[in-house]
Amino acid sequence: CINLESNIKISGETMGTSYSIIISDFQKNNLSKNILKEKIDSTLNSINNQMSTYLEDSEISKFNTINVDYIYPSQDFKNVLSYAYNLSNSTNGLFDVTVSPLVRLWGFSTNQDKYIPPTDTQIKKIVSNIGNHTWFLNEDKLLKNNHKVEIDVNSIAKGYAVDKISYILKNLGYNGYMVEIGGEVYCSGLNNEGEKWKIGIDF
Repeated sequence: CINLESNIKISGETMGTSYSIIISDFQKNNLSKNILKEKIDSTLNSINNQMSTYLEDSEISKFNTINVDYIYPSQDFKNVLSYAYNLSNSTNGLFDVTVSPLVRLWGFSTNQDKYIPPTDTQIKKIVSNIGNHTWFLNEDKLLKNNHKVEIDVNSIAKGYAVDKISYILKNLGYNGYMVEIGGEVYCSGLNNEGEKWKIGIDF
């Protein structure tokens, strides 16, 4: 049985991209659509203010300032950092949140009319500032073991945000929903037509 009245969509912008959330059993909860959107936006803004390298006053940007030795990260940021650290160790450094300076050196983050590969000397100089040994996370602090280290968690922050929003929806009693942030997707239950969610890829 199709219930269009119970199928709502909430969308907006976050983390330099867009998000889209569809809930197929919205009537399970007495929350209004506007209040639910406020909860979602508040959560996403909090995550962005912790982990965005594009915001000068975010927690991660403050840590990346060269004259800062440590910060007290918020819980969501700590969760992501802990996951990143363990993932880096388990992959022998194939995943590494400190590689941004090397990415910039190779020119992947800039548009250049003429591409000139970096020299071995330039690479070696930056590589010494990269790796899990350059930073440390304890219960309260995110610390630098190398004052030139830069951390960038953009590769997993959106996925974490998707999981966080999905967890919130589940705790509110919803069973059927699709959460998408910048291409990162989580689906639960069935859509409003009683079928499994279908995700299309545009390329």
